[in-house]
Amino acid sequence: RTPTLEIRTSLEARYFALHIPQLLNRTLHNTHKYFKQHSFNKTAKGVSLLR
Repeated sequence: RTPTLEIRTSLEARYFALHIPQLLNRTLHNTHKYFKQHSFNKTAKGVSLLR
């Protein structure tokens, strides 16, 4: 095992540790936003049908 490989893997690990939470948060946020809009549209349609 070469030290350069160890350095690279540690850098990659740090990169993933920094970036994956951001990606997950963004994905969760977008999904939440989408479902919010979707359910809102559904309820709005239901209300307009009731009127």
